[in-house]
Amino acid sequence: MNISDYILKKMGFESYNEVQQQIYDASKKSPSLSLISPTGSGKTIAFLRVLLEQTKIHGNGVQMVILVPTRELALQIEKVVGKLQLSMRSYCSYGGHSISSEERSLAYAPSLLIATPGRLADHIRRGNVDLRNVERVVLDEYDKILQLGYQKDIDFIFNCFRNLSGTILTSATKIEDLCYPKTMDRNGLVIDLSYKVKENKFEAFRVEAEENDKLASLVALLQQIGHESTMVFCNHRDAVERISEALYDMGVVHEFIHGLRTQDERERSMIKFENGTSSIIVGTDLLARGIDHVEVKNVIHYQMPYQEDVAVHRNGRTSRGEEEGRVFVVVREEEEVSEPLQKIEWQDWIVKESTTEFQQTDWDTLYIGAGKKNKINKIDIVGFLCKNGELEKKEIGMIHVKDYRAYVAVPRKKIKPLIRKISRIKIKGKKVLFDRAY
Repeated sequence: MNISDYILKKMGFESYNEVQQQIYDASKKSPSLSLISPTGSGKTIAFLRVLLEQTKIHGNGVQMVILVPTRELALQIEKVVGKLQLSMRSYCSYGGHSISSEERSLAYAPSLLIATPGRLADHIRRGNVDLRNVERVVLDEYDKILQLGYQKDIDFIFNCFRNLSGTILTSATKIEDLCYPKTMDRNGLVIDLSYKVKENKFEAFRVEAEENDKLASLVALLQQIGHESTMVFCNHRDAVERISEALYDMGVVHEFIHGLRTQDERERSMIKFENGTSSIIVGTDLLARGIDHVEVKNVIHYQMPYQEDVAVHRNGRTSRGEEEGRVFVVVREEEEVSEPLQKIEWQDWIVKESTTEFQQTDWDTLYIGAGKKNKINKIDIVGFLCKNGELEKKEIGMIHVKDYRAYVAVPRKKIKPLIRKISRIKIKGKKVLFDRAY
């Protein structure tokens, strides 16, 4: 079976979509490509297909590199690569956790390396990574990577390539005046599918805050929305924390994310949002890029975006695939929406205050203090919880297994008795911590 058919089989697709097919066809004509395509259009599978077909794996050493601007995007790509169950070794490297553990893992070089620029540059300087045999490199969300703040690391990394034969740049938006590495081939094909953004696919609503109290209007809106999956966007972390504190005071189950939270905290928040423990997540534009949550129903601009690419990425979190969604913007009285949002036709949304309390979701998250490195997998966890926790399989929701820990969605009403039942029982002969994920 060739690699293209293999990917379709592993991903459960019947065929490749237009974006995936166009970049594949273009790769036959040019070794260097730039793909501009809407968020959620399948770019990850598109560039992985090209990498895996055109790179002939031989011997040890890194031969393919995928550079990404955020840890979240690195982990998302790693998740897709994991689904493919490739025979070659891949590894994901990013800041925010122990570099010494990565050093041990990189002692045996992976064929495919997914990394953030700063962490990869650090490993190169420490002598942990050799890029001389890299044949192909992808810059995912290149408009973010090639901004000035990343230039030094990117230039350094590209100067380490000796046998580079192809590059792929991907983004949802096209940005001019970026700082490209001097050694990068800029003469490749540009595939611009940005016109395929379906701006009218989501419904758009303008929420005017009564008495200029945006926070009260946001809370009332969230009560109306109920348990629909919702992302609330802010421009600054202090606004994220202020909203989060207010929601906590009202007993609203939610998660929040911004750049100063630790990697473990960000990871846990995203898992609890994805598995249904919380239907609400508040965050900065970290939420807008590299997080593949295909069932987000609502996007709320609590603070408006003032750049076109930010607006595109935020709105792109909803209406992914064939799903329908809604976008809200919360404004003060007589306030105009920001320029990047003015092309959208906004309807008025009347906020109705409710006296009922926020209802919690049906799911909660069980923390297990062991993971892949402890030889524990999803099958082990399901068997353990059914046998020792007396759960039915239908009561076990989404499972995330990390290197040294795992998270399992279980019914909220059963999590406390479940922990009591299993707290002293070993899993695969190992005594581990079981607790509620906070």
